[in-house]
Amino acid sequence: MAVPDFTVLDQTMHKAHFARLLDEIQLPQPAYKIVRTEEELLPHNEFPCWIKLDFCTAGQGVRLVKSQQDLEIIAEQLQREAWLGESREIIVQQHAEGFKRGAAGVFRKGELLAFHACQNRSIGVGGSSNAKLTVHDPEMKELMRAFGAHLNWHGAMCLVPQTAIVMTPRRDPSQLYIFAPISRATCVVEEYIGISQVDQYRSSEMAVRTCG
Repeated sequence: MAVPDFTVLDQTMHKAHFARLLDEIQLPQPAYKIVRTEEELLPHNEFPCWIKLDFCTAGQGVRLVKSQQDLEIIAEQLQREAWLGESREIIVQQHAEGFKRGAAGVFRKGELLAFHACQNRSIGVGGSSNAKLTVHDPEMKELMRAFGAHLNWHGAMCLVPQTAIVMTPRRDPSQLYIFAPISRATCVVEEYIGISQVDQYRSSEMAVRTCG
């Protein structure tokens, strides 16, 4: 079965590790800081921002903070639920206006074999997508290629970037931010410019599928 090494997965599934990894590779992301305690969290005064727990799914560990009052309420909740403490890391990430896109690819030992990008048309439960549209996104393709090559990724990959909206006919590539860590290995069935990722995956003799 084609799956990445466990050490690589640990870097990509833990939000704080993922943020540090993007800095290391010099891939774009919104400004952030990592906190562990209520004393480190409460002095934050740049709003809106996002509070992100180290491990979560379906948007359940992500909270939008619009004011100091919101921050104090969320800090109290996190303290009560034992999320705040020296053993856990929480991301405080600045908000970026834009539209949500997703990207998926298949890699063989760091080589990108197939790629697909899509954009949200509507938002469902927990901020997840309930309708998507395939888009052409060469900037995101190059970011994913660099990311997978750095990690020597083997198997399927999903990333969730967000592209800032700019008041120009062309999007500014410098405003492409990667927001979410890879949460699963998945068998992707979309096609990109006529190339089936599943067929590419099978023909590479890596495996029939990955799942997670």
